[in-house]
Amino acid sequence: MGVVGAGFAKHFSTSERGAQALYWLGSDSHEDAKKIAVYEQLRAQFPPAKFPNWSGSAMGSLFDAYLRTAPDKALGFAQTMQADSASNARAAADWTKKAEFAQNYIQAQALLSAGKPTEALALVDKLPADRRSENALMVSQLKAQAMASAGDVEGAYGSLVVRMAATPEDSTRDQLQQYAAKLGKTAAQVDVDVWAKRDATAKPAPKFDLVNYLADKNLSLDDLHGKVVLLTFWFPGCGPCRGEFPHFENVMAKFHGKAVTYVGINVEQKQDSYVLPFMEGTKYSFIPLRGDDKIITKAYHVGGEPTNFLIDQNGRIVYTDFRAADPDTELLLQRMIESLLAHPAATG
Repeated sequence: MGVVGAGFAKHFSTSERGAQALYWLGSDSHEDAKKIAVYEQLRAQFPPAKFPNWSGSAMGSLFDAYLRTAPDKALGFAQTMQADSASNARAAADWTKKAEFAQNYIQAQALLSAGKPTEALALVDKLPADRRSENALMVSQLKAQAMASAGDVEGAYGSLVVRMAATPEDSTRDQLQQYAAKLGKTAAQVDVDVWAKRDATAKPAPKFDLVNYLADKNLSLDDLHGKVVLLTFWFPGCGPCRGEFPHFENVMAKFHGKAVTYVGINVEQKQDSYVLPFMEGTKYSFIPLRGDDKIITKAYHVGGEPTNFLIDQNGRIVYTDFRAADPDTELLLQRMIESLLAHPAATG
């Protein structure tokens, strides 16, 4: 795929198609080194100002990859992009924030290394806390490290419990266990603390009873009681949905024979006629349901596709605002489902 994408970009070296090919090649790259190489080529060959939809959109991901691998380079890149965006107030403001982010992150690391955790923590607290950003994990771990170094192990533990409750990455679990050990907490106690946070934010999933394209009868949420439900809102012409489906399939294959169901609600009734051919052609495993506005916008508040939810065996939304786009996010979704299957209250 990489050779095809690079060759396509070379062949269409001045067209939107070439920029698009490199954008997706970089997006699909799991390793930061490869992502950086592709997006640097994209930037050089297709200037962001001339190709904002592809090259411009990729520059934020390039900044994130730099921040993970070479923070000083991320800072210089953000400052350059800030200057290059002088004629676009909105873009310039965005790159100003990124430059400030990189500078605060670099200074926080330096202060922590210099044995000044309190000062480091003050800078970390200025960093955005959006858990969906590519570098949110890095920031949350740095914050916990600074808190623990400042003597607040309980605070470090608590901050990671919040992160783990919403985004159960393996590295967060490992760091959480380190602080738990210092506090004399067992793995079982950690699980109780994490689930207390999840239970506090979980909410009943809105009921639905919708046409199943593959059957002569409707499927309702009540029919799925006792199962973990991966629910995605999609439509046949949705490019990001199509990009995500193979990753969902990889995860679902790991739960074959388990009490896990995969459901997709079509948000575009005008594309009804494409659903069955799509399912037949792709052989995807989700159950396709015909959505209506009451369910889509009023009940689940879907504002764009794909929008995903994980519903537990008792019909509660436990996880939302997640995507599956690469091996890391596939593993994260796997861990989310595993947590629901293993939860002691799952059959409550």
